[in-house]
Amino acid sequence: MHHLLKLCSVLFVAGVCQTSVAQNNWSVLSEIKIDVPADRLLDVALKSEIIRKVSMRNEAFEQINSRAACESWLEERRTFFLKQIGEFPLRTSLNACITGNLQGDGYHVENVLFESRPKHHVAGNLYLPETPGLRYRTLKSWSCQRRVVAKAEHLSKGENPRFVVTNLTEDQADARTLYEDLYCQRGEMENRIKEQQLCLFADRTSCATMRANQLRLWFSSVAYVLLAALRRHGLQGTDHAKARCDTIRVKLLKIGAQVRVTCRKVWLSLSEAYPYRELFGQVWQNLQDLPPRPVPG
Repeated sequence: MHHLLKLCSVLFVAGVCQTSVAQNNWSVLSEIKIDVPADRLLDVALKSEIIRKVSMRNEAFEQINSRAACESWLEERRTFFLKQIGEFPLRTSLNACITGNLQGDGYHVENVLFESRPKHHVAGNLYLPETPGLRYRTLKSWSCQRRVVAKAEHLSKGENPRFVVTNLTEDQADARTLYEDLYCQRGEMENRIKEQQLCLFADRTSCATMRANQLRLWFSSVAYVLLAALRRHGLQGTDHAKARCDTIRVKLLKIGAQVRVTCRKVWLSLSEAYPYRELFGQVWQNLQDLPPRPVPG
């Protein structure tokens, strides 16, 4: 069997070489030494072909030295891929998502995942050189130049640029840390305040007295604390782990039920048509699995 595999490898390489000689006027056998074992002829031939293709690619890249040459190369690639995979809408939304970041010496690499349609993903790496950053100064109102961190983003609805002016130096906080850990987290705190105001009616202070309005605000704050704990512990590991309070209230609290009171118990019979029965059961189980809090001594 081993000798048969060797013979098949030799015949296959010979067939490939004959086709290549007829079409491209070159032979991979010229790169193979006579002392190479028969079972390695195919590996050597493929390696030689890869080296040749990489050399051709590098030579082609060296010719791209202007904007016009780059646009011409992109058009050739676009035409080539259209022939390979067929026509598709030119304005298909790619829905780019950064899945990772690697820091290099003078550059960083962002792992990008493009989704043109459900379950159709294309992965890529975006190489970005490290730049000293932006410095900006107004004509009259600013006394000096200030550091500006810019984020360029293009969503399905259009451009979404962000500019953050700061007095922190690069040594104190790099651009990514400044934007994601400081600026975005500050905005996230404001979103939570807005969530209580809009979803739990914290803005309804229409009573005649200050104390009554204060009590209504307390009720709203207590409700937010309870729903935030439910989201943090009960909804952990579910599709609603980041749901807003109004979504939690509608899907988990506002449930049609029948109440029956007996001499010893109060029975709550939930509707069989409740569409979130599995979610309700999972939340209940998550709360049951929580360890008991230690009693302060």
